[in-house]
Amino acid sequence: MVWDGKTFPREPERTIGDILEGGLEGYYDLYHFDQLGQHEDQLLNRHGLSCEIFLVDSGRIKCRLCPGSQALTWEAWDPDKLRTRTVKEFLAASRNYITILRRLLSVIDFGLSMRVDGAKLPDN
Repeated sequence: MVWDGKTFPREPERTIGDILEGGLEGYYDLYHFDQLGQHEDQLLNRHGLSCEIFLVDSGRIKCRLCPGSQALTWEAWDPDKLRTRTVKEFLAASRNYITILRRLLSVIDFGLSMRVDGAKLPDN
């Protein structure tokens, strides 16, 4: 997975909510029921992330599979020309966003656990 080095999401509610019905709560539900697959590309794209396949020989990247190509076509890898960054760099550059996202998801998680723990079962 690589980062484009240019996309800096700011508001999790908007970044995710523009894609998923139900916003962060919808994301949480889809994640826990393993239903995010159909939205993965959009979510990655909104964060400037993409999955790429590289051919490595003796520890050096030789070429990469062309993103979005229908057939298996490879392009030469020129690290100076193709400016992609690692996920680690994305996380470092997006610390505030990640912190806000984690807090919001924790609130959702806590709210759901309170509903489940405090729910009354119907009398039989």
